Amino acid sequence: MFKIPEDLLNMPDRHQYIELDGCKIVESCHHEGLVADSIYINQRVLICIISGKLTLDLEHKTETVEEGQIALLNKNVYAPYCKFSSDKKEYASVLFFIDDKFVQKFLSDRKLNLPGNLTPKDHIVIQPNLQLVDFVRSVLHLFHSNLKYDKHLLQLKVTELLIHITSLRPEILHQILAGATVPKKDLVETMEENYLEYASLEEFAYKSGRSLATFKRDFKTAFKTTPAKWLRAKRMAQAKHLLKNTPLNITDVYNQVGFMNYSHFSRAFKEYFGYSPSTLKKERQE
Repeated sequence: MFKIPEDLLNMPDRHQYIELDGCKIVESCHHEGLVADSIYINQRVLICIISGKLTLDLEHKTETVEEGQIALLNKNVYAPYCKFSSDKKEYASVLFFIDDKFVQKFLSDRKLNLPGNLTPKDHIVIQPNLQLVDFVRSVLHLFHSNLKYDKHLLQLKVTELLIHITSLRPEILHQILAGATVPKKDLVETMEENYLEYASLEEFAYKSGRSLATFKRDFKTAFKTTPAKWLRAKRMAQAKHLLKNTPLNITDVYNQVGFMNYSHFSRAFKEYFGYSPSTLKKERQE
């Protein structure tokens, strides 16, 4: 899992970036084929797809962002993702991280007339627009040339980007600002739905709308044990059920119960039950 923007900024050999007052512009890695991982967004971001496509597995749906489209994602959003190159082009994107003060000042300066019953959003996909595409490509060019740029002028260009976006949909930034606070989700329901995933405690915390410290505290209250012990018990019980009652092989089973390799799964299984998964599988086959 990547926490963005900070993890991207800590990899300057892979991600070039420009830092402005209230805004950071980051060139994403260029990829061929398929790349999959997950992100936790700490700062509001515009993801502009130059080529290829991006899928984001958000809470209620999978969102696909195609070449030329822009995804505006709120802070405090967790999302597994896949990046795809196209037949002839690698995946490429530019990310604009914009803080609250920058957005609020922009909205105040523009004095936009907006309806009063806006629905808060954690993400919005903006359809291709020639002006937006040209603007993003011009910014991308800065990363691949020796041209000097004026930071003040570039900051005005970011304001220009927001003007383009709000000219298409005036309500969009207000909807994102209104959805900035992620409500806590039901912890028991979240864990029961996700315990088989290969994920860190931090990722489970983000899925539940909590910080790691709050997650651990609320977990102890709800389950009367620690997350690690609860996850181990649930996964081992499910693994035993699958080995004993289905024709799935051991590889299929450990993949389904949140383990990445056989040796880790086999060791954990034997420590928990006192016998190996292969022993249980042989008993079923006899």
